[in-house]
Amino acid sequence: MSSNKKILKSAGFISLATMASRVLGMIRDIGSAWIFGTGMVWDAFIGAFMLPNLVRRIFGEGALNAALVPVLSESLEEKNEPSTRELISVVISSVVVILTVLVMAMFVIIYIFLEYFHLDEKTRLLFELSYVLFPYVIFICLAAVFMGILNTFRHFTVPALFPIVLNVFWIMALGCLWFVSDWSLEKKIWIVCWGILGAGVVQMAMQIPMLRRFKVSFKFRINRHHPGVRKIARLFIPVVIGTAIVPINVFITRVIAHFLGVGIQSSLYFSERLIQLPLGIVATPMGQVILPELSRQATRKDFDKLRETFSFSMRQVLLLTIPMMAGLIVLRRPIVRVLFEHGAFGQHSTFLTSQALMYYAFGLVAYASIRILTPVFYAMQDTKRPMIFSCVGMLMNIVFSLILMRHMRGAGLALAMSLSSSFQAFFLLAALKKKLNNLDDKKILTVFVKILAISCVMAVCCSGFMELFSREGAGILYQVVILLGAIGAGMAVFGTLCSLFKVSELKNLFEALVAKRAKRA
Repeated sequence: MSSNKKILKSAGFISLATMASRVLGMIRDIGSAWIFGTGMVWDAFIGAFMLPNLVRRIFGEGALNAALVPVLSESLEEKNEPSTRELISVVISSVVVILTVLVMAMFVIIYIFLEYFHLDEKTRLLFELSYVLFPYVIFICLAAVFMGILNTFRHFTVPALFPIVLNVFWIMALGCLWFVSDWSLEKKIWIVCWGILGAGVVQMAMQIPMLRRFKVSFKFRINRHHPGVRKIARLFIPVVIGTAIVPINVFITRVIAHFLGVGIQSSLYFSERLIQLPLGIVATPMGQVILPELSRQATRKDFDKLRETFSFSMRQVLLLTIPMMAGLIVLRRPIVRVLFEHGAFGQHSTFLTSQALMYYAFGLVAYASIRILTPVFYAMQDTKRPMIFSCVGMLMNIVFSLILMRHMRGAGLALAMSLSSSFQAFFLLAALKKKLNNLDDKKILTVFVKILAISCVMAVCCSGFMELFSREGAGILYQVVILLGAIGAGMAVFGTLCSLFKVSELKNLFEALVAKRAKRA
């Protein structure tokens, strides 16, 4: 099987795992809201879980891999097995020591606050829950290290499953609460916390058998002078800064939205959640899968193959994200209505959310492109440029937000994010072209124009379908059927036109899916 087909196959599995994780996450949130609501106990839990969850987002979703995988791939390509094994042991040992010291320091801080400060009930519960939740950091970060090691060996199956584990354990913990229905919420929340900690242990442990299959052993060693460790540390700091820019950008947007009136902040939250779905099932898996391959090619100085891998990945992402962008724009209102317009979420909320969704959707291709462009820099052990462009994008987002919010309010904030991300993607593309001289950009541009034109026709058909069959005041079941019908009609039109215009990327995707099914059979 060619490397490109392997990339599609691995990315496809990660996409399915991500989709399953998102569905379970929604069930988890519904169950949590049902039991705990939005009262003092849940507020305390959210506060206690905020820092461990932030560490999970930074470490567990790519930053550590971006620094570890290129250095480990370089060591494997040089076929220096003793040095590679020592590097793995030193990295794991260093992570264990650093995180243990961090957790112990947090325990001391928590103890001081609980013993020597007068705290209200919610704050006291927050610190008490942190005793259980903060050790989760150790296990999730070690799980991220193991994931990076397995990804380097081109194994993606087990690491792709570990995000699901947290949601499964969380849901199981919520299920246990039905057997202690007479307990107070203050007692029930402890079961959820212990469930999360148990998930962290399993997320780490489930990868150990596969590590052994690849003959990865571990001996406790601390060697801060090891060249591989020093290189990882040098690459890691800019990656963390660049990764942290994303939640900082979201935080800035929400702070500004807070002053724009009731409903703006919530509409941005719900629309952003909808945008994250296509990113999570298309762009993020592809970026994760290509990093080890690009790292090997960069180590071998095989830049022709690196360009080919980048071009292939970018074209496949364009194939999927452009029609998704078009679909979200024209079907924004029925999508929001079907998913959210229930109970307190009325027509005005649907209007605000669908407006924000439209302007967020304009930047979908840019968001996805950034997740493909950035790993190319990481593979060449250049983490500074992505960090710089992330900072530039954040500053542009602030400027655009302040300009656009005056006339467009919440929709202006969504558009500001799309514009700043588009500029960031352009800067990354220009810098990469300068670094590699040629990016096969003519082929990428041709595919972009073709798919954009086809997606426009698809969008018109989806819109026409909704106009033809939608009924005012129809029940939720009818709305769901019509929405699914419009999506199905759009997919049929898109597939037919891609076949007529010989868009080979769709054929590549179909062949990868067929090959995967044939192998299972």
